[in-house]
Amino acid sequence: MTKTARFHNLFDRFFRDKQGKLIIGQSPNAPIWGWGIFTILAIVVGSGKFHDGFQLLAQAFLFVWAYLELRQGDSLFRKVLGTVIFIGIVVSFFK
Repeated sequence: MTKTARFHNLFDRFFRDKQGKLIIGQSPNAPIWGWGIFTILAIVVGSGKFHDGFQLLAQAFLFVWAYLELRQGDSLFRKVLGTVIFIGIVVSFFK
């Protein structure tokens, strides 16, 4: 097998789903919408209890999104992305 063939095989396994469709990005789902909305609200509020609450809610939505990608991602890329975000969130709990 040539280097080019191995690269294409790796690319296909990493970025394609079981039906062979290229899956890198998908339209945002509910957890990503929640994360975005609460992140924007936290920025708008600036500081205080509402800011802290909005940040926690945003992080919770991102945690749910990462978990869903880890468990149900359509491609290996999506699963790896979910895993990296999931680990980052868990590690941030202990800082």
